[in-house]
Amino acid sequence: MFVENPRQIALQVLVRQYSQYPKTLELLNNRAVNDTDKTFRDGYDLN
Repeated sequence: MFVENPRQIALQVLVRQYSQYPKTLELLNNRAVNDTDKTFRDGYDLN
């Protein structure tokens, strides 16, 4: 669980504020596959 994790907050902002931009999905997909933090690679709970 990501309780007030700055990285999770940043991802939430990207999803909520910039989801209309094609590069946002590309960035999130990249993080889901290549993030150095296994917790982030295992799945994002951005709600």
